[in-house]
Amino acid sequence: MLINILIKFLRKVFDASGEHWDDYDGQIIEVCQFSSNTRKNWNFVIDSLYLLEDVQLAKENFGRFNLSGPTKYDDIGEQYLRLYGIYNACYLEKQAIFKIMKVLGLSFDEARINRLSLFEFRKYFGSHTVNVGHKGYEHSYILDRSTLSNGQIEGYSSNIESGHRSIKGDISAQINEWNNVLEEQLFAVCQFLLERLKAVIGEKASKFGTTFNRIQKLYSKEYFSFGGDIWTENFHAIKISPAQGIHESN
Repeated sequence: MLINILIKFLRKVFDASGEHWDDYDGQIIEVCQFSSNTRKNWNFVIDSLYLLEDVQLAKENFGRFNLSGPTKYDDIGEQYLRLYGIYNACYLEKQAIFKIMKVLGLSFDEARINRLSLFEFRKYFGSHTVNVGHKGYEHSYILDRSTLSNGQIEGYSSNIESGHRSIKGDISAQINEWNNVLEEQLFAVCQFLLERLKAVIGEKASKFGTTFNRIQKLYSKEYFSFGGDIWTENFHAIKISPAQGIHESN
């Protein structure tokens, strides 16, 4: 998954033992352009990266087993736990990328991201289920448990201002939509940090530049997939050519 590659890129940027640093403490502050609270902001970034890595494990498990789980016991209690768990995991992931971008001073459309179906459904069925909205517009939702085994999320509110509202969604499709947006945000962070690395450490950023060029081709769908380590000369990609179809490329 490209998200994991982008996270790995960021982890290598922030690796204090990397050969690209002459003076880690001084140069990383310059790369990130921290003007104050430097240690605190650095920790925000590192902790957010750890969290992003952790959430990928939860999402990969969900991708394999959906809401049913690996036991396949058709246990409705487990399905609820996995529903609450995956919604909250993705919410934590959203908070992590928000924190990284805020600390680095990068702009992003927080309102647009919050309106994604994944986070709307989390609000209805995983966090504010009995107190959606504010003041006189507050209402509640109830989940239809019979659809959970198929990964479908259906429910309704019967005390909304209009009287009744039914909603349904596919949680896997919601996560895929969020993954696409998360890729955009992580790509923007990597691109920003690469330019800052070039400015601060010069030629020592060349390996990052080579790797990011490969990542960019994956991101733009010019490369379909790859084999080997994207950071080494052993890397080879499956390239998409409109004229010649799919073939391998270095």
